[in-house]
Amino acid sequence: MGRSAWTQKKPGGMKGRIFAGVLTGILALTLGACGTKQEQARDVDLTAFQAPADYTWEGSYIDKREGLAVLTIEKEEGGRYFASLGVPSEDMSYIRTYEFTLTPSEDGVGLAYQNGRQVTYYLPGDDDPEASVTTTEDYTDGTGSVYYLEGNLYWIDDKNNAGEYFAFAKSEGTEETSAPEETENQ
Repeated sequence: MGRSAWTQKKPGGMKGRIFAGVLTGILALTLGACGTKQEQARDVDLTAFQAPADYTWEGSYIDKREGLAVLTIEKEEGGRYFASLGVPSEDMSYIRTYEFTLTPSEDGVGLAYQNGRQVTYYLPGDDDPEASVTTTEDYTDGTGSVYYLEGNLYWIDDKNNAGEYFAFAKSEGTEETSAPEETENQ
């Protein structure tokens, strides 16, 4: 399974596809999302992580606390997964994105990554909506993990603890399904 449409090489550049994909996904998924401002770090026993043996990691996940952050995980060859995460600022002046390739963690209960990438996209303000989006590559050496616990995914970010406040729920309709069978008209 390949990368999503917005990460494939197409005219317009990677930055434009990432920005458009993250912004579109966040706006679409948050229209019906309700939540309250996250006030404190998650209150989960981090030693209790254990994904069911048949858990399907692929899919889109929405942050349960505010509904703004969107995590997408896609299966790749060789037991790896590609993950992208978009987190907008409260005032929508920027979107911080994270990308990483996940492999089964050493403890066997989650997925881990090295060389994670964080990019910030600064959006034009209302005073100049025609201005261009500017970007800053914050780092390319992030490490961390994604774990499952009681129906939620938790992101442990070792670089700057950015995942501390997130608990992700799988978005409906993201389970893998088989293609419908074709039938001939008789």
